[in-house]
Amino acid sequence: WDRKRKMIEQTKGLRISRSKETFDTVGGLEQIKSRLKRLFAGPKPPLCFVWIDEIEKALAGSGGGDLSGTSTDQLGVLLTEMQENEWTGMLAYGCPGAGKSLVVKAAGNTFGVPVINLDLGGTKEKWVGSSEENIRAAIKIVKAIAGNRVLFFATANKLDAIPPELKRRFTKGIYFFDLPTKAERADIWKLYLGKLKIKSKDIPNDDGWTGANIAACCASAWEEDCTLTEAAQSIIPITRSDPEGLKRSRDMARGRFL
Repeated sequence: WDRKRKMIEQTKGLRISRSKETFDTVGGLEQIKSRLKRLFAGPKPPLCFVWIDEIEKALAGSGGGDLSGTSTDQLGVLLTEMQENEWTGMLAYGCPGAGKSLVVKAAGNTFGVPVINLDLGGTKEKWVGSSEENIRAAIKIVKAIAGNRVLFFATANKLDAIPPELKRRFTKGIYFFDLPTKAERADIWKLYLGKLKIKSKDIPNDDGWTGANIAACCASAWEEDCTLTEAAQSIIPITRSDPEGLKRSRDMARGRFL
């Protein structure tokens, strides 16, 4: 794997996740964690994850307005390769900070498989021909590493820019990441307080907070040597910063996504 990692990271647009997280250090998200556990306990467990973060931004313009044709070419490569290699995938959609990227990085460590970050922007160059070569080289490396046992995991904060034909390639479903419940937030507090060895018990009012908000609050309390309540004064949850966007996301997801 040392040789494989070097080969991967010498390829433009590819890098290995170095996260130390596992499912034991991720609070909540039980449904998708259970689904992944079943998948890896099955007869054909994936040999690697290919993680594309904020895929809607990476493929911006592929449905029109892409003057260079690079994003359109990348979309075509993904559609073809996922189909021909029988690569499956999950699409994670929802609130920023709700754990979409965290869960795939934790899954890699939990199941002992690499998480290869495919940065589509990193494969683009000034010359269109070079960009086309780079995306094909990246896919070739993924194929060499894991054959047909690749699980794509893409995150998105918006779905409008993702073509329907690409959504259909994510055959393991579209998962909606909502705000954590009160019980899930309690688990997340426990994890981060233990991780940073914070003894303070003055848990602030965390209604509408994401896991990322809780992590930021704990980090601020530790770095600034202040109480959690004081650190919470700098936290602005999405329910206050973008309530309209949260409602749109929930309305879109209701009855449609897992």
